[in-house]
Amino acid sequence: MERDLSSSTVQMERDNGLGGVRLSRWLVHGLVLLGSVVTLTAWLTVGDRLAADAQARFTAFGEAREQLFERHVRRVLDVGLSYQGLFLASEDVSAEEFRTHFDILRVRDHLPEILSVRLDTWDPVQRRLSMHYREPGGVPAAADLWADPRRVQATEAARDGRFGVLTAPHRLPDGSEGVEFGLPVYRESGSGAGTGRAAPQRALFRGLVQLSIDL
Repeated sequence: MERDLSSSTVQMERDNGLGGVRLSRWLVHGLVLLGSVVTLTAWLTVGDRLAADAQARFTAFGEAREQLFERHVRRVLDVGLSYQGLFLASEDVSAEEFRTHFDILRVRDHLPEILSVRLDTWDPVQRRLSMHYREPGGVPAAADLWADPRRVQATEAARDGRFGVLTAPHRLPDGSEGVEFGLPVYRESGSGAGTGRAAPQRALFRGLVQLSIDL
């Protein structure tokens, strides 16, 4: 009987040993799986944070670029408005005064993409603009401008509506590729003409102050 008890004890110890081994293996597998899940969760959390940070930086960069662009466009517009004010202040602006104003604004230093500033005078009979003043000095060979019907219509719309016009990209008189931004100017006595009185405005319309902008 003692032998039977000993055999049973040995068998139980063996069974317990095998069960412990199996338990240990499952425990190891479980811990490995748990560690993998924790690691994956951590990586996903870090990835989400990095993506959020990247999106925030991209948004901030886009907003900064937009603000910079708006300020830059405003500075270009201010040059045109300044020249428009020059012709509103005096009906007889000389070439020297036109040049002096260009130097005072320091266009070449502050806005080098503005290739030139011009006064293009309007011929109501021929319905076309011709270059009158230009800074930096000199008149390119293509001095007759805007004979194209669409550009003539744009000039007449600016004349009647008192607003600026921006051309599509094209070859500028300087020979480079760019756009032109024009603001209407009127004779001094035109300041009393209302916006809705197209006929007096047409009679007092002098032309456009044109900014040639390099692209």
